[in-house]
Amino acid sequence: LLTVLVLIFTNQVQAQKNMVQTAWNYLKYDELDRAKEAIDAAAQHEATIGSSKTWYYRGLIYQKMYGHEKFGNLDPQALEKAVESFKKALEIDPTYEFKPEIEQNLSALSSLFFKRGIDQLNNKAYDLALISFENVLKMNPNDANATLNCAYSADKAGNTTKAKQYYNALIEMNFNDYKPFVLLAAIQKAEKDTASALKTIQKGRAKFPAENKLIIEELNIYFVTGRTQEALESISLAIQSDPK
Repeated sequence: LLTVLVLIFTNQVQAQKNMVQTAWNYLKYDELDRAKEAIDAAAQHEATIGSSKTWYYRGLIYQKMYGHEKFGNLDPQALEKAVESFKKALEIDPTYEFKPEIEQNLSALSSLFFKRGIDQLNNKAYDLALISFENVLKMNPNDANATLNCAYSADKAGNTTKAKQYYNALIEMNFNDYKPFVLLAAIQKAEKDTASALKTIQKGRAKFPAENKLIIEELNIYFVTGRTQEALESISLAIQSDPK
């Protein structure tokens, strides 16, 4: 009986390993529906769930699935699952033989997330765009353009908490543009927090002293808070910067 049980278990393990290879074969012939079915089964079975190869193949399948003419609608989370799979492969074995290929694929996926985010922005799907750009940041935390697009998407979506988070992140990373200061201050003013808005604008003016839009924003805050003398000084600066 023990011998029979061992044989059954051994056959099951081998069957699951064959399932991984089957998924690979389906991938090679662009039969992504069958490849997905096989690799998803392998990724859940105890015999193959701990194999880097399983997750590497799963990443390749889901990556190819995204935007595919025939199979692009198999899973709306194809990009996310591709990233998850590649990271899982390296988590299981940090020295996995296909590590360089995985790193190249993750870089390609980051670009796909960014492109998807731009498309979503253009279509005014701001909540979805924010998710796409945040996925870029998960792979490239210091990507200034992705951070800017996160801030803009969150701002447009009305998610002021995240918009402020990302505008502040841009300011902290010394992003070479005055606009994050203006846009962050606009949110703070809308929240009736003129003290914070003024600090933001003054920080921006310290970095971009000749930028007229920052001077005018400072002037407007002085006006609404009744600080007449400081408003007059800001007007003088604005005129010096732009006499017309």
